[in-house]
Amino acid sequence: FTDEPNINTIGGSSTVIRFTPVLFNRFEKKYGYQLETYLPCLYEEIGDWKNVRHDYYAILLEMFLERWGEPWNKYTEEKNLKWTGHYWENGWPDPQHGGDNMAMYALHQYPGIDMLFNTDTRPDQFGNIRAVKELSSVVNQLDKARALSETYGGAGWELTFDDMKRLGDWEYVLGVNLMNQHLSHMTLRGARKRDYPQSMSYHTSWWENYKPLNDYFHRLSFAMTAGKQMNKILILEPTSTAWMLHSSINRRTVGSAPRSIDDLKDQFHELLTQLEKNQVEYDLGCESIIKTHGSVKGDQFVVGSRAYDLIVLPPMFENLMEGTYALLLEYLKNGGKVLSLAGIPERLDGNLATYMTEALGQYAGQWIMADQLKKEHIANYLGAPDFLPEQPETWGGNVFHHRRILKDGQLYFFTNYDKEGTANISFAGAGKSVVQFDLLTGEIHALDVEENEGMIQLAFSLPPSGSKLLVFSTKSMRADEKSIEDPGEAQALSVSETEVKRLQPNTLTLDYCDLKVEGKNYQDLYFYNASDTIYEVYLKEIYGYNYNPWSNAVQYRTRILDKNDFDSSTGFEVSYHFLIEDGFTPASLNAVIEWPHFYKVTINDVAINAKPGEWWLDKSFGVFDVSAHVKPGKNVLTIVAAPMDILAEVEPVYLFGDFGVEAMEKGWKLVPENTISLGSWKTGLWPFYSHSVSYSKVIPNTEKPRLKVKLNKWAGTVAEVKVNGNSAGIIGWQPYELDISNLLKDGENKVEVIVTGSLKNLMGPHHFNPERGFVTPWTFFRAPVEQPAGSAYDLFDYGLFEDFEVLSY
Repeated sequence: FTDEPNINTIGGSSTVIRFTPVLFNRFEKKYGYQLETYLPCLYEEIGDWKNVRHDYYAILLEMFLERWGEPWNKYTEEKNLKWTGHYWENGWPDPQHGGDNMAMYALHQYPGIDMLFNTDTRPDQFGNIRAVKELSSVVNQLDKARALSETYGGAGWELTFDDMKRLGDWEYVLGVNLMNQHLSHMTLRGARKRDYPQSMSYHTSWWENYKPLNDYFHRLSFAMTAGKQMNKILILEPTSTAWMLHSSINRRTVGSAPRSIDDLKDQFHELLTQLEKNQVEYDLGCESIIKTHGSVKGDQFVVGSRAYDLIVLPPMFENLMEGTYALLLEYLKNGGKVLSLAGIPERLDGNLATYMTEALGQYAGQWIMADQLKKEHIANYLGAPDFLPEQPETWGGNVFHHRRILKDGQLYFFTNYDKEGTANISFAGAGKSVVQFDLLTGEIHALDVEENEGMIQLAFSLPPSGSKLLVFSTKSMRADEKSIEDPGEAQALSVSETEVKRLQPNTLTLDYCDLKVEGKNYQDLYFYNASDTIYEVYLKEIYGYNYNPWSNAVQYRTRILDKNDFDSSTGFEVSYHFLIEDGFTPASLNAVIEWPHFYKVTINDVAINAKPGEWWLDKSFGVFDVSAHVKPGKNVLTIVAAPMDILAEVEPVYLFGDFGVEAMEKGWKLVPENTISLGSWKTGLWPFYSHSVSYSKVIPNTEKPRLKVKLNKWAGTVAEVKVNGNSAGIIGWQPYELDISNLLKDGENKVEVIVTGSLKNLMGPHHFNPERGFVTPWTFFRAPVEQPAGSAYDLFDYGLFEDFEVLSY
């Protein structure tokens, strides 16, 4: 390769470029879409660069399936195992992320995907309709029992129950029926607490309230395996077209290239969004699966166990595989219909095949052309006779639905994925009666409906994050199913003043420190930089590490642990400073140090030991009582590791006890607690507090037995409601109401709302305005060179900002 390649220096290279990934990518990175200009002789010899790209990725896919997918599928079948997991599916249509996701899902018994984060700025994750529909379509077509999703990873410690329900519902309505929550840490020690949090475990503040939400998805998972989803429309996925358009360099700035792979991705996503919002029922079609599982039966196009009445070609679809082309001709010959938003494809297996225009064009009455999908196309071609949504474009919110055919009816799941807008839904479905299933309680309710010529009209509203599970039955209702009562008008009761009580000690995170290592002193370091410095001193010269290996490496066998061979002359000293306001001495004050057995610990030069058998937050976090050794003004807690140990990760120290926390121009100081009241915990001297606060009041005698609690303005991951000390349930999403009638006793009753925060304020990330809901290990790496003002820390406002109400109805 030279700067100006020519036929003499390259030689006859078409075969080499066709099949050698390294050479192919070198050309792509250097010349991109300009290959035809820079290499006229080579282009003339090859004849068609799009064909080269197509062949390259088609061969890699076949190799992957043949050498990896099929042998492992055979092994798991022989051993009666269920193969699951996920590929790098979020980057479609980039073939370097995965040649063909659906083709690989076909070989899993329980195929899976990964949905990360909780943000609108990453449409390749939540909001990526295509990724979930690929999964559910394969599950439908090949009759697989489960569609798995790894869920919630990287959403941050701040993830709320509202977020969890909304994100989970969105996956389930598109076809997921098995959730693998990301993840459950054995320990939060060291880098683990920054590894794409949350942790679904005892560490989290809301762990004791998690069961109701898990029960919700338990019931929904069961319901979404009942019957079968029988969609009648097949959208052919333009994966092989993407192979032809792929370039390994920045695609939108190279040459003119008006039809780039990014355009293909955007237009396909826009089409699927339009279909979902118009409540169109469809599957995606993978040509690799069609090659092995496709057939034609009469005027239906068959993939596995699903038969389709209409094929849709999305925008920019320009290539057909040979097997698909042959089946399409047979399908059209038998009277089948195709709605094409891309004309007639011109390429067959990557090669120009203009004869297809004539062969497919002879079925002009059945091959319906459209520049874009319009309302009339949806009305004329994409509807279903037994499900009639009424003007879905006027519903509001962001509503998707999922319908499954049962032996005696139809199951519907609706969700409003919107964060703010209420949806007003109206549709007609086939049946004689309707049952509503309460996914939170497991209760079954008969709805008051009327049948009209075999169809039932139903209308209801869904608040933000709301959902509804219904069955339209071909039978009449059973007598033991109770109807939903009209609650009538609600009126606020007169109650006592609200009592506010913090349920755990207050906390402060010390994330800056001083470091002494190998004769050098470092002042006011962010804890992560201190850790990096230590590992650089002891690992760079011998092993080449200039960073903390736990945060930047993968542990294979004992690749890191085997480096734990430091002699007695090694070690380090880390000091954490904190201020206590003049005239104030906390009644109780404890320091928390991770894996305390690695260190000698002093507070203001007094040696102290961990409390035997005690831990805080994590079972490897030791607790040191420092109450007797602190004083107003500056205090210094020091840990010394001698010798150095590969497991001795430098982390923040946490303080907990009876104190307030006040922001300063640099960091924080401990101050006396103020009067506890309604409002933000952050402004109420609890900025790092991550657990629960109780808000309670007494209800006097009342003649009305039906009561509910209503929250107004509040913020937290979840709120639990208790009546006379007994749990009535949780409030986590709109409407922020909960019935408490069944727990009331004669006479006075104590009603308590317990608002729970999150580990976000305790563990961060705290610096440089991190993006909400997009939390990776790297989010924690950056911090100011010196400790900033307390007011600059990124902290959430939690609390009950307006009093809760008790309503009678």
